[in-house]
Amino acid sequence: MFKYTVKRALFGALTLFILATITFFLMKSIPGNPFNGDKKLSPQQLAQLNEKYHLDKPVGEQYVLYLKGLLQGDLGISIARKKNVGDIIFKCAPVTMRLGMVAFCIAIVVGITLGTISALSKKKWVSYFITFFTTLGVSVPSFLLALLLLMLFGVWLRWLPIVGLQTPKHYIMPATAIALYPISMIAKLTRSSMGEVMKQDYMVLAKSKGSSSISVIVKHGLRNALLPVVTYAGPMLAFLFSGSFVVETLFSVPGIGSEFVKSINGRDYSMIMGCTIFLGFLIITLNIITDLVSALVDPRIKLGK
Repeated sequence: MFKYTVKRALFGALTLFILATITFFLMKSIPGNPFNGDKKLSPQQLAQLNEKYHLDKPVGEQYVLYLKGLLQGDLGISIARKKNVGDIIFKCAPVTMRLGMVAFCIAIVVGITLGTISALSKKKWVSYFITFFTTLGVSVPSFLLALLLLMLFGVWLRWLPIVGLQTPKHYIMPATAIALYPISMIAKLTRSSMGEVMKQDYMVLAKSKGSSSISVIVKHGLRNALLPVVTYAGPMLAFLFSGSFVVETLFSVPGIGSEFVKSINGRDYSMIMGCTIFLGFLIITLNIITDLVSALVDPRIKLGK
């Protein structure tokens, strides 16, 4: 397992390097720079700013300078906010992670519950309703649900606050909007897996021993049926931690998602690169952890050597 982890870490580092390289050159391929649209700047001020941020140098040289700083742990200075990019990410990332963790818990609990009920219920209307709900959840974009929740519970009924994350109530609408898609996917995975597990011989044997249905489902059914959910949980958690950019912007959440949107709109090169590298690192790390956890949950899974 140690060799596998090291191998995946090295491969992840290479993937992160490629991601950073592609992002850098794609940004630079767009004509102009962050200061060209500011008419208040004199030609002398514009030249000084270009020199300060190395924008007056060839793209290849800018790339080399950025890599040198990156290897030293320096993500650069935000052009728009005049602050260290690492400090901004360090401040914003925990906000997005808290929101993502709330959404993750909602998705896991509701998704597994719905999937289990759908697989075990003998009432067809229950299964049809859950299927309809999960199909709707996969189809409806999170920002659209966020708008509906915001208008209904925030503006019309005024039951829930709509700005920031100051209290537990502030988490309800954005977390629900972000969690809808994962809920639907987890419910589908659980339903399909549970349906197969319940047909296995060991489940029939457990029932024949006189164990209660709930005990059989929890001890034997869910334990074996949740492997697909565990596999999906890593990428899902990375997706939730990275934040839904539009949802964070709609609810004025001071997280990394809204910061990413602002940096793209303002062509803040350093901030775009910093957010991309951070989110890429997060996704790669969580995928490695997911593989390791899957192997621990199911010994039949063999990790590559």
